[in-house]
Amino acid sequence: MGAHPLDMPAEQVRMPGEWGMAFTVAQASDEQLTDQLQASLDVIAEQVVSTGFAPAKDGLTPEGWFDHANMHRHLHAAESVVRRNERLVRAIRQEQTDRQSRASADRTKGIADTRERLDQIIMEAPAEAQRAIAHAADVRAASERIRQIVADLRLMAGSTGLTDQIEGLREGVRIAAVALGKPAPDMPRAPDGLPTKSEVAAALAAFIGKSGFDATFKPSSGAGGAAELARKLKSLEG
Repeated sequence: MGAHPLDMPAEQVRMPGEWGMAFTVAQASDEQLTDQLQASLDVIAEQVVSTGFAPAKDGLTPEGWFDHANMHRHLHAAESVVRRNERLVRAIRQEQTDRQSRASADRTKGIADTRERLDQIIMEAPAEAQRAIAHAADVRAASERIRQIVADLRLMAGSTGLTDQIEGLREGVRIAAVALGKPAPDMPRAPDGLPTKSEVAAALAAFIGKSGFDATFKPSSGAGGAAELARKLKSLEG
């Protein structure tokens, strides 16, 4: 079986690790890639210098080094080590470049998507505001009716003792007339239908309810998230 080529996809090049726990360059974190890149470059430099050569400008083996190592049996082990680390360096550098490209593409897409959502808010907001205003008019009319009902309820709730008060007046006048030996004046009786305490309690219970009230207007526009989108756009655009 021949040696693996120096240039291989990141998902096929394994990072150094304990047996059974190795993972590929494509699976490594950015920090792991940075650390391993420097470690592999150090190994290559050490092995190349020890054979009388100097590393190339990119830190890899100079031209002809592998041929030289292959011609000398005592350098075969060093050749294997260098080949493995050079493969790592090439794969890591390519993966780092690819990640930068993907990050740039994601950033560009993120900017475009965020701008599109902000534009959508601007386009939809006027119609949404008109819908809210129309609903507000209905709410205002209902509020005026409820305010009158509340005033009537206060009048009703504060008058549950009116029947007793009227009867008390009648009785007081009767007692005074008897005491003076005078005829009692004609006193009106309380009209039928005056509220009782139980009626007021039932009315209040109907108003208060137990489960609260559902929202009658729910915005369909994303205007509420405009501030967050603006911050995201500013962050993406730097």
